[in-house]
Amino acid sequence: MTTAQRVMLFRFFSQAMARAGVVGTVARELERERITVKVFGGPRSWSTFNNRDVDRMKCTLLAILRPADLDAQVKQIEMPRTRLLTGIRESGYPRHKVETIAADEFGTRDFESLLEHDLENLHRTVINRARSQRRHQTVEAPF
Repeated sequence: MTTAQRVMLFRFFSQAMARAGVVGTVARELERERITVKVFGGPRSWSTFNNRDVDRMKCTLLAILRPADLDAQVKQIEMPRTRLLTGIRESGYPRHKVETIAADEFGTRDFESLLEHDLENLHRTVINRARSQRRHQTVEAPF
């Protein structure tokens, strides 16, 4: 979890506790543990969260903060997919090559419509190829 993600989660948590009327350090910590167990099925340290965990917790806290704001909750549920698509787009790998990989591997050039599991595989492939391409473009200066 990045520092920005940690700050965001604790800000949302603090706001959710204020909305729920939970006061006091002990009561807030017990509530944080209860929410964490509810989301992940057991106790977890927030410092060990990966991006997917952050997204799940953020979605839960948004549901507490804004129960009527379904759009915010749906957007947060879609965040893993959004992260993968953004990573592919910002990889520097040419779109036509991404589409070719998608067609070869998944039978469609429309990589944005892939299921999340397939999108994860495509993301991994594109990132690796983009890195390899950058390494091969780097030319060492002569002495």
